[in-house]
Amino acid sequence: RVKPKIHLHNLSVVKGEFYGHGRLSMPYQSIFDGNKEMVPGRRPDILERMKKIDQLDLIDKTVIDLGCNLGANCYSAIHFGARSAVGVDYSPKLISAAIRLNSYFAAPCSFLVHNLNYELKNIEPFDTVFCFSITKHLDNIKALEKTILNITKKVLYFEGHSNTNIEDYYQILNNNNFSKIELIGYNQASIDNHKRNRPFYRCVL
Repeated sequence: RVKPKIHLHNLSVVKGEFYGHGRLSMPYQSIFDGNKEMVPGRRPDILERMKKIDQLDLIDKTVIDLGCNLGANCYSAIHFGARSAVGVDYSPKLISAAIRLNSYFAAPCSFLVHNLNYELKNIEPFDTVFCFSITKHLDNIKALEKTILNITKKVLYFEGHSNTNIEDYYQILNNNNFSKIELIGYNQASIDNHKRNRPFYRCVL
């Protein structure tokens, strides 16, 4: 019988993406089952970050994670009460791994391959939107802004990159787009940098 931790590790392997030289032989995201870390990742603060989110923005809510990677935020959102979650990423390999993980979680999660340099259309709005540290990986921030405004029904949780502030994201985080923008804390940079220097915002339409 394969132990759950080994099974989840095997499901999360995406060769050429995150395992291998210079990447600590780890996936980007830690994978949690509830409150227990099952697969250590280079971003071990998945659970810590989720606990900063207002539970009323999760319980019985629909959630979408833009730039979902392995889908760890989707599965964690379900653990904290979300009704359903959708993950979006550009990489078919990552989305395939996120789907494989659901053979373990059996959660109401689905995943979509989409390049966020292009506006995401023809999708119903979600109660709660996650956008965590993806802007520097995109060339077309205007398309991301349109996507966020199209799919956000109520609230956006936005994480910036290390050593940035709200002025770096003014195209998205401004008073024309949101009625309230609140800095709710700082998240850990990575497993090898324990500084909490990634700004984390809650934005209400």
